[in-house]
Amino acid sequence: MGSDPHTEFLLGLLGISGKILRESVIDEKYITDRILALEHCKDKDTAVKTAKTIIFLGFQEPTEIPSSCKSPFEVTCLRMEEKLAYSKTEQDMVLLHHEVVVVTQTTMLKLIDRHSWQWEGQRMGKPPWPWLLQ
Repeated sequence: MGSDPHTEFLLGLLGISGKILRESVIDEKYITDRILALEHCKDKDTAVKTAKTIIFLGFQEPTEIPSSCKSPFEVTCLRMEEKLAYSKTEQDMVLLHHEVVVVTQTTMLKLIDRHSWQWEGQRMGKPPWPWLLQ
């Protein structure tokens, strides 16, 4: 990347080689049409949103790319840092949302002894293991 301006970077992403076009040529419609022509997006609405994002990030602006940016991802991250940074009057806020889900399980066991009495009903008030007392 070196010291190439963002415009050259954008033109490279849009598959345009040669001289840099004037800024007036690189507008939202031009970028949208180019994205659709290269089949980066098949849906026009998505292409329009992508073009708006490219313009918001300022890839069509004639600014220099620092030599520390070695990939398109790093250039995009740098532009996002610059565009989304807080001003002196703004403050950062962290909002945490925790959702705790507890799955409970209820099991009811009905034991029937050899006389078809319910085990709980027959043993109510009696030692649970009568054969131990013998």
